[in-house]
Amino acid sequence: MSTSELQLKLHQIIDQVNDQEVLKAIHTLLSAQVEPVIKTIDGVPISKLELDELLEQAESDIANGRTIQQHDLKKKLQLGERNNLDESK
Repeated sequence: MSTSELQLKLHQIIDQVNDQEVLKAIHTLLSAQVEPVIKTIDGVPISKLELDELLEQAESDIANGRTIQQHDLKKKLQLGERNNLDESK
């Protein structure tokens, strides 16, 4: 069953449920998947689904050797800071 077929089936099932407690439980479960769970350092909210995608990408990067050593990153950041200072003059 595809994602869209499953979503349609869930809509049909939920439309038939009359028990408010069951509906609240479903709402709680599904809301936890899409509502923001954390914020980026810039204050942008990230949902659990988005966080899971970011973590999968990070794990893929590590598995495929797309990493940088901490001391190399510090050097790049320092160079970037100097370049930003030079551009502002």
